[in-house]
Amino acid sequence: MPLPRFDPSDAPTATYGGTMIGILRSSKHKQEAWKLIEQLYFDAAAVEARRQVTHILPPIKTLWADASYRQPDEYFGGQHIDQMLIELAAQIPPRYVTPATKIASLYLVEVLTKATRYVETRGTGGLEPACQKWLNGATAELALRMKQWQFDDAAENLSTQTANRLSNHPSNIP
Repeated sequence: MPLPRFDPSDAPTATYGGTMIGILRSSKHKQEAWKLIEQLYFDAAAVEARRQVTHILPPIKTLWADASYRQPDEYFGGQHIDQMLIELAAQIPPRYVTPATKIASLYLVEVLTKATRYVETRGTGGLEPACQKWLNGATAELALRMKQWQFDDAAENLSTQTANRLSNHPSNIP
């Protein structure tokens, strides 16, 4: 959906998550999994049913050219909803996912909860500096967590030494 733009450089839309499908290397049913992927992503009837029910665009952009995406929607007063979604889709900003993404999202939920409680008890006066303080704290905590995830040469050497000792352990010698 279109979102408000608070700055001219803001994207007018966003997405929650993304599209991905895969087959595990260890799968014992790779052919069946591929048939399911074909059904979900390439079958015209499945794509059309999803369009009619959810208005979620298929991940294969060439399918967006289908005439069904240019039809007016009576529920929305004759607007061309799918066409509007296609126009917005071209403006979705890149989304980068890292090991810290989930934790960062939890920090944002925590800040949002604090902001909501603040407004409920105190009103909006002083909200912006309070939010900035909470965001700064969350940023610092996340940075500390991420620093713990870094591996240096000493840790790598220690892991190599441990692996060598384990491989030379008497229980591993034939």
